[in-house]
Amino acid sequence: MGSRGIASYNEPDHQPPARNSLPTRFVRGFRQLLSEALNAVDEDSGKRLGNCIGVYAFYDYDGEPIYVGQTKEDFATRVGRHLRGQRTDTLAYRILDPFEVAEVELWPAEHTRQLPSKEKTTAIDQLEYSAYLTAIEESKYRAILNEKIPPRSRRIELPRSYHFSLIPSELREDREHPDVRIARRAETLGRVAAVAHERGGGLRGTPTGDRDSSHPARRPSCCSARVRRGSVETDRRCYQHPGSCWQSAERINGGTYVRSRQPISDRR
Repeated sequence: MGSRGIASYNEPDHQPPARNSLPTRFVRGFRQLLSEALNAVDEDSGKRLGNCIGVYAFYDYDGEPIYVGQTKEDFATRVGRHLRGQRTDTLAYRILDPFEVAEVELWPAEHTRQLPSKEKTTAIDQLEYSAYLTAIEESKYRAILNEKIPPRSRRIELPRSYHFSLIPSELREDREHPDVRIARRAETLGRVAAVAHERGGGLRGTPTGDRDSSHPARRPSCCSARVRRGSVETDRRCYQHPGSCWQSAERINGGTYVRSRQPISDRR
């Protein structure tokens, strides 16, 4: 005999949380600052930066340039794809860790949008290559994370740019702490090594260790910052990485480092 009862649909007693409230406080703050940056207006074209084409660069918590790219779509699409976790080659190959990005710089090139395709490509390539060379020159490591070098082009004087911080000021101290950054870099390095192994020939035109987010100079530099904050004896262990040269915190000076043939524990 069939039941004549009223079915229950398990309706909740309260409204579910809004989707934009689900991410962590840091992610919400990061997205808010990114949106504000993309909503800023380019003074030359009068358009929202998010609607402009051009060249962009990412910087880490130390103000170091870490990646330069270009877009012929618009900044909102391309930069958002990098930083909001959507799939790009750079993210898929584990080259760029979006959580290491603290600042973004944009060079709009709206004046090139109406040019014939070949001329537009040439103009944006020149802008990207010039920004790329400038980033390397301004880096204390003389290296950034681009796996693919931009097309070699005539170097030009860089036009007006717009520079934005993407980290909420009240959360920056925790996010830039060396303990957090070292842990993420170690994880990223492992993923990069896995990608290189799967390819069977390393990363595209790049030895695995040269431009990943655990660049040989970047890793001890970050570690030395941790040593300065805490116990030297405890945190020296971050230099003891199997299969690599031993690094000494005391010998790091001005962003350079010296390779040693002995483990730290063997030194007297």
